[in-house]
Amino acid sequence: MEQMYCYVGDVLGFSDMVTALASEEEKELAPEQIAKFSLDARASRVDSWVQLVSSGLTEFKISHYHFVSDTVFVGTEYTRYGLERLIDFSRYLLEEGMKKSLPLRGGIACGDVEWGDNISFGTAIVKAHKLEADQEWIGTCCEPDLPGLDELWDFKRVFVYPAPMKNEKLLTHRPVIAWNVPTYVELRNKTSECAIRHINVDWKYDTMIRNTMLFSFCQKLINVNFLTGAKPNAFPGKPMEIIESCVDWVCHDKRLEQGGWKKQFVPNQRMETETL
Repeated sequence: MEQMYCYVGDVLGFSDMVTALASEEEKELAPEQIAKFSLDARASRVDSWVQLVSSGLTEFKISHYHFVSDTVFVGTEYTRYGLERLIDFSRYLLEEGMKKSLPLRGGIACGDVEWGDNISFGTAIVKAHKLEADQEWIGTCCEPDLPGLDELWDFKRVFVYPAPMKNEKLLTHRPVIAWNVPTYVELRNKTSECAIRHINVDWKYDTMIRNTMLFSFCQKLINVNFLTGAKPNAFPGKPMEIIESCVDWVCHDKRLEQGGWKKQFVPNQRMETETL
């Protein structure tokens, strides 16, 4: 065995994408929607998934990988260069995957691995797989103590954020992969285009979309320096408090404008309501 970095990525809703519609499901859909689930259309989605991963592996010069249906297992050497390529590969899958209506969730971990042509196993693969499966968003996070990140912290690449988890009692901050999240409408449409088999988005998907948008809002606030004192390796507070503070600021500022006032506001501080 050897130390390796491992990434495990899973396409959300893949079983819906590649499974034929039941007669009861067809009753709820228009003919053009039913056509999206023809045999050729479903086969095309599988091809898109394979092509997406293959192009990423080529671009980032990664040779260790295994496909298992909607899940890809990827490994790189235990070096800074190996971790950089794996992080950039995971970002590539998120951004390019959304363009192809392939929403992904991924996990990155480090540990002992035995990588073979037919079978691979080890601590890093198990940890990355569990981490991927427990997340409730479209995104990728790393194990909390992932080694090698000291020189890679960057709001444009990897930074600390409380990634939403399904089975975690305490809110834990982890390194997460920065990526360009589409607008809400685009995210919803791209997620539902092939993965959702009925007219309305169910709560399972809607929760993931909302969690992803919350992450996107925080990224945007960081990029315009709204969060004073924010550092890539120390996320400043809780996402909902940050968004609430931002909304308070906008509403307060608007109220002042309507009253003919102009007031300097200090970002990242709650603005108490004042009587004009």
